[in-house]
Amino acid sequence: MNNQIEERDEFTKQIDILYSTATGRDKWSWLRRRTSKLMECENPGLEEIGSSDVSCRLYELWREQFRLTGTAAITDDLGWEINSRVKEYIW
Repeated sequence: MNNQIEERDEFTKQIDILYSTATGRDKWSWLRRRTSKLMECENPGLEEIGSSDVSCRLYELWREQFRLTGTAAITDDLGWEINSRVKEYIW
């Protein structure tokens, strides 16, 4: 349980770091759009995707990458990973 809290805190910290950059808000929006598209692909019958749904899924994707690589920073790499998953559904 404690590890989950630490991961969530780290995610929040990384969002703050991203927002502090000149392009942070644009990158965050791009990540959210990619995550939303992934959710559409994963659940084709889904009628509506809420903002909190996107936030939770984006956190899950970040956590997966963090656990796999040990890299906490939210970078373009996360977006490209999400985009590659979207492409798997489209192609």
